[in-house]
Amino acid sequence: MLDEVNPYGGPHNRLITYVADRPGHDHRYAIDVSKLETEVRWKAEENFISGIAKTVRWYLDNDWWWRPLREQV
Repeated sequence: MLDEVNPYGGPHNRLITYVADRPGHDHRYAIDVSKLETEVRWKAEENFISGIAKTVRWYLDNDWWWRPLREQV
């Protein structure tokens, strides 16, 4: 997704370093929101894809927030 919205410096998957799983690491996460939807009448406004797209866009648009953190290292 980052390559699509900000191709500069891509491909970005070269920045990922895969490591062995930690002992006890969860291999799967599952969330059942049916009780929230039926009893509280709550419905998520985002799905994973739209949420991650908004998150990536926020970080690209707000480098003032994260850039000083990177410069401290």
